[in-house]
Amino acid sequence: PLPPGPVAAALCDPDPDVVVAAAPLAAALGDAQLLPWLTRALQHPTWRVRLAAAESLAQFGDLGVRTLGSAADVDAGAAQVAERVMAERRGADRALMDFEASLLAPMPKSAALSARPHALDPRSWAPPTQPALAAL
Repeated sequence: PLPPGPVAAALCDPDPDVVVAAAPLAAALGDAQLLPWLTRALQHPTWRVRLAAAESLAQFGDLGVRTLGSAADVDAGAAQVAERVMAERRGADRALMDFEASLLAPMPKSAALSARPHALDPRSWAPPTQPALAAL
């Protein structure tokens, strides 16, 4: 079948640089009609093209990940790149979960604040001196 638009046509371009540039654009558009052309790019002889296609498929969420897994079952080259992308995705998911957990954890008191608790008391603040005011 003919590609449905310029992005799909770029994903079928014989120039690997064009396909590498088009893959992230396909992910940014989020159009599921582009999934077959990204899947086709997973079988490209150039490693960069396969990687760009796999990374873009992963951006489609569950549907893209399932598509990536299905392609990996059929093609050894796609399987290699799928494994790499999924490992990176798991690492990113884990890092995000760790970050979110750190946001929910109670904040420890800073050593500087515990050593100078009066710094938080506005009654301990001295008014600015006359020369400091003149500098403003």
